[in-house]
Amino acid sequence: MKSKWYEKKIIVIALLFLFFPVGLYGLWKGSVFNRNTKLGLTILFIFLIITVNFDNKNKQSFKPSPDAQVIQPSKPMDKILSVSDFKYTMDNKPAVSIISCIDKENSTEITLLRSNIKEGYSIDSKRRDKYKILSATATYDGNMYDQSERHDTSLNFTIQSLDQKTKTAVIIYSGKFIDTKSLSKYLYIPPTTLTITGKNFDNLTMLI
Repeated sequence: MKSKWYEKKIIVIALLFLFFPVGLYGLWKGSVFNRNTKLGLTILFIFLIITVNFDNKNKQSFKPSPDAQVIQPSKPMDKILSVSDFKYTMDNKPAVSIISCIDKENSTEITLLRSNIKEGYSIDSKRRDKYKILSATATYDGNMYDQSERHDTSLNFTIQSLDQKTKTAVIIYSGKFIDTKSLSKYLYIPPTTLTITGKNFDNLTMLI
């Protein structure tokens, strides 16, 4: 006697992936799985469906406006406002923040791991760094801009030189950030040179 489709494990599992309602029916109708396995598979697939739907909705909610404009600061954000000297971590690892600006109301903040503070270090991050070794935000003209995992954002960062004798560090960075509140504007910061000296150099290179 030919067995029913719901008595075949491969077909039931395939339908759970391809057409969940039918697969769920076959899972509980058939006898090839015991009750605990049926319950476990049901919970697992319901969880997967909820997770996928939530992720899709989340991506849609962060979809940038089709007419999003790109603006550029009127002046270079190349004045060093501060370099952090306190115990701060990123992903539980010592990190340092560099704030550069036009003025106190228009600035960028770049945070990276202290272990990467060395001459020649360079990173090109196309979107928000999922490995948590670099992050950046910007404030310009009253708006907050951020690097994002879901948008066309970027951050290029290079420590060109690090001179312990003269206590001088030269850093070059550029980036493109999105206004995450309105999703209608990008802020583009062209290649900008930062010169860090004196106490700020000590803060940059200190071991915490």
